[in-house]
Amino acid sequence: MIAKTTFNRLPEEKKERIMQAALMEFAEKGYRAASINCMVEKAGIAKGSVFQYFGDKEGLFAAVFAHSLEKVKEELRKVRDNPARTDIFTRLAQIMHTGLAFTRTYPLIYRLYTQLLSTPDIPCRDFLLTRIRDEGKVFLKELLEKAAARGEIRDSLPIQEALFLLEALLDRFLLASVLPYLGNGFFDGQNLESSIPHFIDILEKGMGSSR
Repeated sequence: MIAKTTFNRLPEEKKERIMQAALMEFAEKGYRAASINCMVEKAGIAKGSVFQYFGDKEGLFAAVFAHSLEKVKEELRKVRDNPARTDIFTRLAQIMHTGLAFTRTYPLIYRLYTQLLSTPDIPCRDFLLTRIRDEGKVFLKELLEKAAARGEIRDSLPIQEALFLLEALLDRFLLASVLPYLGNGFFDGQNLESSIPHFIDILEKGMGSSR
């Protein structure tokens, strides 16, 4: 999952150029059809450099995945570290808005995720998807635990089940932004924002404290 030292020593501009060229190729063509030759042409590097930096195609894909995941985590940290005192339901709404903005700002990264979901033969697929899920669980569990300590959610709320529910909602919500058939016809990519208050209202009535 880690690029070789030779890659990490490159100037930031060159590293980003290589990552973007590889991301574009993987996201648009899928893992199997992606061409190393096309990647190096777009990145302006020698083909041998790919093997020097990443070992093989699988290593390059893993590096692109790790690079993309860091961008996702960076956006989530902005919500988590927001100094404003907001309750969990306000933060969940912020997460949904942030997620939509991310899919529109970084469409190739989100397409890479849908490639992972839909392509069973991608090397290390299960490991990569598990890593995404684990990152999301840690983030959401922290929100739930802090909300419980502040009395924002009811004492009897089963945390593991609530965590599962939130993960499922957020994942399906963002997938519907790029795969409209998952919206079941009641929303599409053009009006997803308007549905956020309704989802939050349902969550607050089901999870919120009566105090």
